[in-house]
Amino acid sequence: MKTLITAIIASLLLPTLGIGQDASTTTLTGQLFLINSVAFSPDGKRIASDCLFRHIKLWDAQSGKELMTLKGHSAVVTSVAFSPDGQWIASGSWDKTIKLWDVQTGKELKSFPHSGPVQSVAYRPDGQWIASGSADGSALQGSGIIRQGSGIIKLWHVGDIRD
Repeated sequence: MKTLITAIIASLLLPTLGIGQDASTTTLTGQLFLINSVAFSPDGKRIASDCLFRHIKLWDAQSGKELMTLKGHSAVVTSVAFSPDGQWIASGSWDKTIKLWDVQTGKELKSFPHSGPVQSVAYRPDGQWIASGSADGSALQGSGIIRQGSGIIKLWHVGDIRD
């Protein structure tokens, strides 16, 4: 049954990403060092990747061509996530910040401080909130906090980030 469900999902999902059943591998080049995180845009047309050297790359998912580099973090970028509408990217870094970026221009729109290195970021499906995970140990910023073990998850209300 599990195999049948997997086959059905694959037959529905893969063609929407432009990938056939016997798809070949495409290698995106230009970022030669450690990559911690990659994310597809919601429409599947772009890929965001982070890098050991403090920046984020945007790629064309079909051609594999590098589209732009987003620069602004001062330490390793550990996580990237597209907003549900694909207009924004959230990134987390060891520089103790979450940054929000405009996908069209590459411009940094906002920066939120953490009291420790950020390990992961994710958008809520409505795009109004971002969750971030780190090992802060204390809660200094954020609209909501959920503690688990020695790590911390912070919830950030981003609303319409153009404001």
